[in-house]
Amino acid sequence: MRMNGAGEEQHMTTTSGGSVADEVLTLRNGVQKMTQATAPLARCVDYVQEDVESMMREKNRWQKESANLRSQLDEARRVTEREIDKLQAKLHEKREAVREQRARVVAARATCLRNEQKIRGVMGTLSQTA
Repeated sequence: MRMNGAGEEQHMTTTSGGSVADEVLTLRNGVQKMTQATAPLARCVDYVQEDVESMMREKNRWQKESANLRSQLDEARRVTEREIDKLQAKLHEKREAVREQRARVVAARATCLRNEQKIRGVMGTLSQTA
């Protein structure tokens, strides 16, 4: 409502035919409903931010743990490689010793066979002379 120059009240109307007061009331109710509807959303947005920060902290913790475990794994691999190298060297030495021993056995058998042939030859000569 508004007062005209003569002091009389004058009702203002809108182009849709309703009064301005009605539209203000409708607008106020709409704003209240919107505020009530968006308040939970605002709280959710706050929680989302907290969740994102928490997830970032957790991600950083897992990245540190991953780096630490990767470092431990690398060290374990280096130790394992050194041990494997030592064992391979020992294996090579053992194989070489086996090869040498086999060569000695073959040489000893050859000597035995030669000696056996000599003994047979001597025995054959003795039996012919007897």
